[in-house]
Amino acid sequence: MNRDQIRARLRQTASLYPNHNDQTGFGILNFGNVYNAVLNTSEVVKKTVLHYTLILLKIF
Repeated sequence: MNRDQIRARLRQTASLYPNHNDQTGFGILNFGNVYNAVLNTSEVVKKTVLHYTLILLKIF
């Protein structure tokens, strides 16, 4: 997931989405929802977990 896709997801979880304005912007962003839904299951995390799992299997 690239930067623009993450930005779009953050805006979608904002308290004022889709009714943003110049004074308050998109409101309060919900980083927790985006992290749990997107970043927590990103390919980097999956590859890292797989990498360490393979290392542990080789050790034991």
